[in-house]
Amino acid sequence: MSPVPTPTIGQQDPSPLIRRFFLAISLWLLGCAAAFAVLSWRWPMVGNVTYMHYVVFLMRHGMVPYRDILEMNLPGSYLIESAVMSLFGPGSAGWRIYDGLLLVVASCAMIAILRPYSRVAGIFAAVLFLLTHGQDGVIMTGERDFAVAVFLLAAVALLFSVFRRDRPGLASSLAILGFGALTGSAITIKPTVIPLVVFLCLWALRRLRRRRAASLSFALLTIAGLVLTLAVTVIFLAREGATAAFLAALHGIIPYHASLAHRTLGFLLVHSVSPILPLVILWIAAAVLLWWQGSAGPERIALLLCAGGGLFSFLIQAKGFAYQRYPFLAFLCLLIAADLTRLARQRDAIRWLGIGGLVTGAVFCTIFLARAASFDRREPARPLLADLKSLGVADRSVQCMDTGGSCIDDLYAGRIVQSTGLIYDCYLLDGTNPVALSLRQRFWDQIARNPPRLVVVTGSTCYDVAPSSNKYARWPEFSEWLAANYTLDRTSGLQPQLHYWSRRQTPFAYRIYIRH
Repeated sequence: MSPVPTPTIGQQDPSPLIRRFFLAISLWLLGCAAAFAVLSWRWPMVGNVTYMHYVVFLMRHGMVPYRDILEMNLPGSYLIESAVMSLFGPGSAGWRIYDGLLLVVASCAMIAILRPYSRVAGIFAAVLFLLTHGQDGVIMTGERDFAVAVFLLAAVALLFSVFRRDRPGLASSLAILGFGALTGSAITIKPTVIPLVVFLCLWALRRLRRRRAASLSFALLTIAGLVLTLAVTVIFLAREGATAAFLAALHGIIPYHASLAHRTLGFLLVHSVSPILPLVILWIAAAVLLWWQGSAGPERIALLLCAGGGLFSFLIQAKGFAYQRYPFLAFLCLLIAADLTRLARQRDAIRWLGIGGLVTGAVFCTIFLARAASFDRREPARPLLADLKSLGVADRSVQCMDTGGSCIDDLYAGRIVQSTGLIYDCYLLDGTNPVALSLRQRFWDQIARNPPRLVVVTGSTCYDVAPSSNKYARWPEFSEWLAANYTLDRTSGLQPQLHYWSRRQTPFAYRIYIRH
């Protein structure tokens, strides 16, 4: 197996002026990254992560995922969340450590991937990805798709390291095994990246097609890594007693969740690159020029395949959430950095396109840093938790009827076990869908076994449905049950706006009902 040569298409040794420019750009970007690390260190743990933490919290208090806990995430998400809570602690500080660790791993992987191009290319790609993630907001930290993107970046770095060695050995075997384990971990969190992993495997096998023994070794070690990851997942489900319930969820709540709130293709394509759209336009022009000059080499083809697989993952999920584009943006940032630095190294007029693109990227990073600095760094006030404590809340005495409001977050902050395993009430609102009807029945069964003393209803609803305090008009049986057994005790007062992402948002209103 021969090493991959340093890319030379359209690349020349930079002039002293370009070297100084590269140095200045690198120092500025590294300064932005350091400033972000300082500014974001005290970010609170808010958003989806509190729901995931609460699911693990319920599991540790005896509830079985997929059977008792009515939630749609895959086992890999629970394994990662549980590991983070055990290693770094259950609160905000531990989550910042985890998110910071993901950023460090992603940065090291991106620098390693682009090492044959130049050091500045790796730094540019890493900081651009880091700050794009940062400007998305506090609520996007440590998201599942972000972890998936980091696993895939690390997997590609290991795979490239194998082909860059003069001859295979133990290090190469371990790298391939790690490649299989990392891609398998990504799949157990988001199976939508399976095409990306298949593309990478086919690319690697094509590179090895003249060496049958090497091809067989690669296939066996990759499969071993994948099997290892899947075995951990199977053991987790068996230990939790959730295997049958998970298989049922694969035909129930998981595809039902996937079918909700689809955006148009045009919306998805625009939002896939919306934070850096002008930079992407410059990159497309650069890519056309480089393509015109000649072939780009096997590693660039692999990165293009990965970017395509990441875009497919974003499009197939069809919801357009900012965090779902991370597997795409990670590899797009690598391509942008590689092509712009290659253009900037040339000695003719087209170098200015590369220089202009790098300056544009540095400007975006500066803007993203300023945006990240504007987000709230204080913990939410949690008036609901204070109200619940004043009413004498205890474990299994309260039930949240919530989707994106503050109820689950407040229960987790107070370490309070709720009456049932219902996490998102929006999956129960469609009275015409058989999955929703089945979930309703499971909810009623749990309520009958453990009727709560307090019920909290928030105004949050499912995805593309407008927030409403009258959301149970589509579920009249619940409204009748609530009216027959509970009395409205109090409603939320005026709550201050929070700024945890791109826009300021007033927390959802809530109502607390107490049993007669």
